Amino acid sequence: MGLQKKITLYGMIMVGLILVIICSFSYIYSKKQLTSSINTQMSEIANKESLKIDSWLQLKAQTVENLNFIISNTTQQDIAKEYFTLNKSDKLVSDLYIGFTDGRFIHGEGSAMPADYDPRKRGWYKDALQKNNLGFTKPYIDTTTQKYCITIYSPLKDTQGNLRGVIGQDILLSNLSDAIKNININGQGQSFILDTDGTILAHPDSKLVSKKLSDNKAFTDITKQILTNKTGSLVYTDASVDKTMVYHTIPSTNWILVLSVPNDVIYAPLYSLRNIYLLISLITLIVIFFATFTLAKKFTKPIINLTTHAEKFAAGDFSEQATVSGNDEIATLGNAFNEMGSDLKQIITEVKNTTSHITSTSANMKDNASNTSEVSEQIATTITNMAQDSTHQAEDVQKSANMVTDVTESVNRITTSLQKSSATAATVENSVMVGVNAINNQVNLMQKNYTATQNVYSTIHDLSQKSEKIGKIVEVITDISGQTNLLALNAAIEAARAGESGRGFSVVAEEVRKLAEQSSSSSQEIEKLITEIQANTTAAVTEIKHELNIANDLETAAQTSNTALKQIEESIKIFIAQIQAISKEIAQVNTRTNTISVSISNIASISDNNAAATEELAAAVEQQTASIQTIAQTATQLSDKVIDLENMLNKFKI
Repeated sequence: MGLQKKITLYGMIMVGLILVIICSFSYIYSKKQLTSSINTQMSEIANKESLKIDSWLQLKAQTVENLNFIISNTTQQDIAKEYFTLNKSDKLVSDLYIGFTDGRFIHGEGSAMPADYDPRKRGWYKDALQKNNLGFTKPYIDTTTQKYCITIYSPLKDTQGNLRGVIGQDILLSNLSDAIKNININGQGQSFILDTDGTILAHPDSKLVSKKLSDNKAFTDITKQILTNKTGSLVYTDASVDKTMVYHTIPSTNWILVLSVPNDVIYAPLYSLRNIYLLISLITLIVIFFATFTLAKKFTKPIINLTTHAEKFAAGDFSEQATVSGNDEIATLGNAFNEMGSDLKQIITEVKNTTSHITSTSANMKDNASNTSEVSEQIATTITNMAQDSTHQAEDVQKSANMVTDVTESVNRITTSLQKSSATAATVENSVMVGVNAINNQVNLMQKNYTATQNVYSTIHDLSQKSEKIGKIVEVITDISGQTNLLALNAAIEAARAGESGRGFSVVAEEVRKLAEQSSSSSQEIEKLITEIQANTTAAVTEIKHELNIANDLETAAQTSNTALKQIEESIKIFIAQIQAISKEIAQVNTRTNTISVSISNIASISDNNAAATEELAAAVEQQTASIQTIAQTATQLSDKVIDLENMLNKFKI
């Protein structure tokens, strides 16, 4: 897999992981918020509808209480049957009746009761005696209508509190099922009503009325929880469908109103949001793919260029250099690659030149081999001269050794200076870092000072506004003082007219007048102080605005200094790196200088020995003549090898 494809693949994987994390958190958070919102909405609906049903029951109970109040002071003989005549328009009321303590029974339906009918044995009568207050019976099947109903009962007592009988009203529950059909969430879900023992009182499906909720497998495990908690919410599964249930108690009867909605309906907006997230993620991945592919192509283009030139170098073509642009690591690699190519090109050129020189030299060696015998006679003379030259050479070599020693000492001093410069640069870098931290701290302090100055500005501005309000109040006080003074003057005039009888009132009027004058004088002084405060406040506001501008300028200057120090820090780092590089080069120079010094010392020793060897050279001249022939043969072989080397070098294009 190519580098471009790898960069694109890794970019897609990284962005994909980020999108998965972000979308997952967003989806979970949205689901949590939606669940909370739906639960709240369902709870509000259940509470509202339970209160509505409770109000309806209370309205029916009010009829019983009103009848109790009407006939409470009426004798049993005077209680008319017309009191129990039903309102025919109210289809939910089955019957209205009263059972007396002596077994007598009156009801508004008008039908005859069985001869053995005794109201005192009925459940509603016993419940009323037990509770001794207005109440509701548990639901039951009415023997007359054969319909599901409840009885609202109220004990009837005389003025001494003695029980006279029980008033009852039968309420049919059949219409409750129709009423709760409209209790849902946006037309979705269903509601039903349970009594305190889990019997269904009202349900959109009339076949389930009067049956136990626990008989349904879906509700077997949660019925106890509903009856115990009375109010709450839960999630359950019905016919492989997940649903959310909210239930609330109806206060009058302790019945429980249950609202159930499928989760698919509740989370429909969430599913839409999920699809939107998936679409956004897909679009983002496509955009990121093209962006990453383009960037990867841009990044790999210089590398591909270097690869092409490397292949040319491998084929022996050094005629071109790679195109390099920018200042990044790839550009650095390209420059190093071009330098390597230039070095190789130079080496090959030098080898070619050397080969040409060797070719010429070998030819000359071959020619000179034939002339060597003639020159042998002159060697003796030359050897004498060589002995003298060897002596001078030894002296020159000694001078060179001394000069190399001086160079070595200079290189050592340069190395020491570079080490000190490196340490000084490190110290400067640390100082710059301290300066950067100080500048950052100063910027933070300036920002805090700017915030504090703004707070002072707001406070003084508020003080200025309040001073204006106080000035207006002082004007009102001054007006009141003037009016009071005028009233005091009028009172004094009236007291003077009253004569002796108005003398006391005159004294009071005089005191009021003095008080008014004092109030007026104080108001003027307060007004003067307020004017001064307002002037000072205005001046303070102006100064604080100027201070805010200065604080802004200082913060800008500090940030500029921080930027400059960071640039200095980067320059020092580069300087330190350069010093370290120079130190390495100087160390290498020092090593080579030491090597040269040793070599020169060896040369001096050799020069000393040359003088002695010159005498032996004469004896070797004879052997040289024999060796000349061998040299001629060797020169011929060398010429052949050089030709082969030239053929190999011609493969390189420079």
